[in-house]
Amino acid sequence: MTLSITPGRSVDVDEVIDGLAPRDPAVEAEFLAAFYRFHREKTGEREATTRESLNKILSRSGKDFDVYGLYRGCCQRGGFHSREHAKRHMSFAEVYREMNNYDVVNTYTDIGKRLLDAYEKYLLAYEGEHPDDINADKCDVCEREDGAMIQCDHCETWTHEQCHRPRALQRQPIQYPEANAENTAGAGNTNTAGGADDRADSDSDQMNDLAAIAKAKEILASGDVSGAAETHLPTLVQTAATSLAQLRASKGQEPNVRRALESFLRNEGMRLKSQSISMLAQKVASYAANGGPFDKVKKMIKDLISKLMEESTAETEHKGWCDAELGQNKITREAKSEEVEKLRAEVEDLQSTIAQLGQEITDLAAAVAELDAATAKASEDRTATKAKNEQTIAEAKEAQMAIERAVVVLKDYYAKAAEATALTQQSPGDDAPETFGSEPYKGMLPEGGNVVDFLEVILSDFARLESDTSGAEASEIEMYKKYMNESEQDKALKLNEKGHKESTRTDKESALHSSESELRATQDQLDKAAEYYEKLKPTCVDSGISFEERVKRREEEIQSLQEALKILAGTDLA
Repeated sequence: MTLSITPGRSVDVDEVIDGLAPRDPAVEAEFLAAFYRFHREKTGEREATTRESLNKILSRSGKDFDVYGLYRGCCQRGGFHSREHAKRHMSFAEVYREMNNYDVVNTYTDIGKRLLDAYEKYLLAYEGEHPDDINADKCDVCEREDGAMIQCDHCETWTHEQCHRPRALQRQPIQYPEANAENTAGAGNTNTAGGADDRADSDSDQMNDLAAIAKAKEILASGDVSGAAETHLPTLVQTAATSLAQLRASKGQEPNVRRALESFLRNEGMRLKSQSISMLAQKVASYAANGGPFDKVKKMIKDLISKLMEESTAETEHKGWCDAELGQNKITREAKSEEVEKLRAEVEDLQSTIAQLGQEITDLAAAVAELDAATAKASEDRTATKAKNEQTIAEAKEAQMAIERAVVVLKDYYAKAAEATALTQQSPGDDAPETFGSEPYKGMLPEGGNVVDFLEVILSDFARLESDTSGAEASEIEMYKKYMNESEQDKALKLNEKGHKESTRTDKESALHSSESELRATQDQLDKAAEYYEKLKPTCVDSGISFEERVKRREEEIQSLQEALKILAGTDLA
């Protein structure tokens, strides 16, 4: 089966997308960038998230969701406008066939609802902001854009000639008139007899219309009408003559101008990679095929120029906003980064100080415990030494008392013995033994000493023992007291220092808790500033091209459209 797309051309229906022009990769890329930027600004959703959500809609195809194909198909069919309008006037099954996701095997039973929901959610708002993308020049009956159409002078709607006839006559699929008899005949071979009859009726109607117009021209040119007009309506005659001259001149120039304009816009769209100009070129091509008026083309170009100028103004304002936001965001990020680093250093210093204080408190507690153990040992030794010294002193005293009594006894005895000897004993003769002498008897001791002297020596030894032991005891008591006093002072100092360090550690722990809370809050502010910077990057930093390049491209687009108006000026003969 073949389908006539433009006069004189027939191709396989499975190889064509309802007469749409071939896709321009540059135009598609520009549209996708504009769409994702618009969607991100409107919803705050990141491009990667949007792509992931879209890809789930037609996941069986294994390809990225063809956003451009869906948008292009809907715009070429007159636009989505609203859900009810799209359900009444648009076949999403046909749109699906035009998309890169189309798969004759892995298709969907609910493809219409899927695409309807996707367009309403993601593309309807973008369509509303870009009304010039919609091709409104389509058949008001069948809503197709291909084939030759006629325009109503009153309502300015476009209709296929076949569609304009009563629906009762449309029993066969529509086949649009070809450019010449050969193509007409070739296309007729693919239609039924009913289709051929329709074409014949159409040709007859056209011939009758031309004959009627020629007859009307003869009547208007006759003397009856022109003479009266010259007398009573000279302005009308002049205007009519001028209009007919313009019509003849413009009719002769229109095909060349249309071709030149279409070629110029197509080339400029590719050169500048401009989606707007490329889509305008497609519309001009559609107008050329359908015989649309030039005035509407001019209006479209002027409207597009106005739109580009408005976009340029908006982009300049956006650039100023971006510069302000980026500048403030940079200041915030730098300030918060500095605060975070400072707080981190403060937290680390506090943690180190708290750990050191903890170790010092542990050491002081150990020293106090050691002092307690030492003083306890000293007290125990002092108690034992004191008991021993007291026993020694007591024994020395008892021994002294016993010796003193023995000395008294001996002294009494020797005194009495000496007195008795002196009374009874005479002086020995010269020849008497040495044992008997005139001296009193004092007892027998070595080296001429006596027992009393010996006891007195022992008595002095015990006295010295008592004295030395008492002195030692007194000295040890003094040393013990001094040691205990010093130990108590040392313990008090250590306990005081320990208490001070514990208080300091408590303060440091409180300061650490405060610093950590402040660090978390500041880090959160820094994270939010960084997150906001990431949101700004797609539209203010990583927008693909610089602001200066965008301004230059916009100026070139406007200049190209002005050149297009100059090309159209060739049809203005008035």
